[in-house]
Amino acid sequence: AVEKMANLPTTATLSYAGGRMISSFRLLALCAKAGRDPLLELTHRYACLTTAKAFLDFADAIGACWPENVTVGRPCCPVLTPDEATIVAMVDAARSGRREGFDAAIDGFVRRERHDRLYVRATAYAALV
Repeated sequence: AVEKMANLPTTATLSYAGGRMISSFRLLALCAKAGRDPLLELTHRYACLTTAKAFLDFADAIGACWPENVTVGRPCCPVLTPDEATIVAMVDAARSGRREGFDAAIDGFVRRERHDRLYVRATAYAALV
């Protein structure tokens, strides 16, 4: 686990869905800090209200299921945080329909009974991106 965190991916190596998701999480953090509703900004970036809402549903599920506060990088930072790298692995696995890969990304970190909730929300978001 320590070796995995020492070699974190960068934004340049992400899939399209992973890149969109990371920029959305970072935007969400900025909106929270500024006290702004992120829905308008996300809708503008995705050009789709449905996709913006699916992302917010996924982000809410992560917030409810994650064992601690999610750490995100600054918008300009090319290196992902360990939380971001885990969430990208979740989205990529969900987008390709690999439930085993999804579970493996969070196994031992998120309680097993929360995996289904996260998988459903991740696939709903990934299907729209």
